[in-house]
Amino acid sequence: MTLRQWWRNLNAAAHELDAEALRESAVESGSEVIENVISGQLTTLYGTLHSLVFNPETSVPTFRAELFDGSGVVQLVWLGRRKIRGLYPGVRLSAEGRLVLVDDKLVMYNPKYRVIARAGEGE
Repeated sequence: MTLRQWWRNLNAAAHELDAEALRESAVESGSEVIENVISGQLTTLYGTLHSLVFNPETSVPTFRAELFDGSGVVQLVWLGRRKIRGLYPGVRLSAEGRLVLVDDKLVMYNPKYRVIARAGEGE
């Protein structure tokens, strides 16, 4: 470790170091990094779920999750689902699907997913 890296790590906030480690894990897994993806792209993403929302007020139930990889956020949306067992904040997963731009946010509808690690578990 260089002196510059040591000094940056010493002065960086814990959440910045966690985000950098998560971004590096995404790259190591062979996934795309969210900050580099574009609408229309078929891709695999890796990250941690930050928030989950169930929207029952629409005609079709919608289960939404926010995937964070250290570089950005993508909304994962499952149509017709009220919940998905095993998905909760803090879970690490990989998600595969096509990205679309909705209200200036990247969204992946009905992605294939694989749980990598549950909250509190190592990889």
